[in-house]
Amino acid sequence: MISKFRSWASDLSIHDLFEQYQKKIISPVEVTQVFLEQIQQSQKSLNAFITISVEEALAQARLSEKRYISGTPLGILDGIPYAAKDLIFTQNIPTTMGCSYYSHYLPKENAAVIEILNNCGAILLGKTNTQQFAMGATGDRSFAGPTHNPYNYQKISGGSSSGSAAAVAAGLCTFALATDTGGSARVPATLCGVIGMKPTYGRVSTRGVFPASISFDTMGIITRNATDNALVLNAIAQYDPRSPLSLNLPPEDYTHMLNNSLKGTIIHIPYERVLGKTEPEIEKNFFSSIRLLESKGVVIREVEFPDYTSYREIRTQILFAEAYATHKELYEKHPEVYDPDVVSDLENGKKISAVDYIRYQESNREFSILFRNLMKPISIMAIPATSISATDINFRGTVYVNGQPTNLYEALSRFNWFTSMSGYPAVTFPNGFSQALPTGIQFVANRCCESNLYHIIHCLEQLT
Repeated sequence: MISKFRSWASDLSIHDLFEQYQKKIISPVEVTQVFLEQIQQSQKSLNAFITISVEEALAQARLSEKRYISGTPLGILDGIPYAAKDLIFTQNIPTTMGCSYYSHYLPKENAAVIEILNNCGAILLGKTNTQQFAMGATGDRSFAGPTHNPYNYQKISGGSSSGSAAAVAAGLCTFALATDTGGSARVPATLCGVIGMKPTYGRVSTRGVFPASISFDTMGIITRNATDNALVLNAIAQYDPRSPLSLNLPPEDYTHMLNNSLKGTIIHIPYERVLGKTEPEIEKNFFSSIRLLESKGVVIREVEFPDYTSYREIRTQILFAEAYATHKELYEKHPEVYDPDVVSDLENGKKISAVDYIRYQESNREFSILFRNLMKPISIMAIPATSISATDINFRGTVYVNGQPTNLYEALSRFNWFTSMSGYPAVTFPNGFSQALPTGIQFVANRCCESNLYHIIHCLEQLT
């Protein structure tokens, strides 16, 4: 089913589009029209979009076309069609957060990332479906209905950035913006067979993005190839003086290591945390990817990964408390607009006292130190992306991971939470299939070392 809605435009990378625009082989208007048609044709099957911004996208495309005709494009992203998770504020396009209460909400200004991409000339095709308020890993809880997996319409796309992952996988846009608080970009990217990047916390401004948890919220980037992902991060990784959480770092070209040799690169694997912790096919695909990297001179070493289970629960409590603080007013006035999954989280957050919250944050800082010490001697760590492949839409029961009964949300996010809690960058890469559904491998790097991650997945991309 994955190729059903694809077109010639789906197979063109950012570099391809930029070069063909410059040579006048194709135009931004032509490409935008193709993508808009694909989106509209796919909606009944995938439901990846909540809002399709036809008029706005074509207006942006016509301006881009004029710049190329006059030889004055704004840069490599000029005329590149993309989608944005419907949690990211857009001034003239509704931003719903996957909730009926906000179905007609028009923010007063664009999010920082939207403003940056507007200045780059990128073309926003529309807003993608999202788990309500980004609270959940399945992607099937939105007032607009569930997002369907492009590989099997009966399966979840993963969440919370469900529509962004499904849209990229189905070839409905060149790239998509997502968010990642505990795997919200990486889980759906994995289940839909595309690349999901979670940069270092604060690397990309989250100003103008509806908060799930301010302690952990990070922007995410979903693409079909490594170079496109790096080029998007090149654009949006800017210091934002209006955001107290934004890192003030010099600009970096995240593509600069892509063509370097892998020989001598050391990758650490926490074998005790990997073996037997996934579906057998996912584990098999994981080690197949590792062997491919070894064939190019990568050195594999083991790292002892402590049992951080107690800290995971602390992270969850912080998330619940911060979510309740965000939603308190609306939740008390209109509890009926909330999905039962979200209600459960908010009720848990409601019970957390200020004293408990401060203690949790102290433990959060303690974990950050522990994880920093773990990562000091490590350049890259490899782990699976999820424990399972996509489950049925609306399924909320127990899953069996290698024969062991496991909570669904734990099975989806057990390899993601610690990088969100520590603020470290991570990227997931598609590496095969389990029961005809995509699987993925994940790489973790030290803070602000995203270029190392792109180096690894680009080389793996060439090998596969």
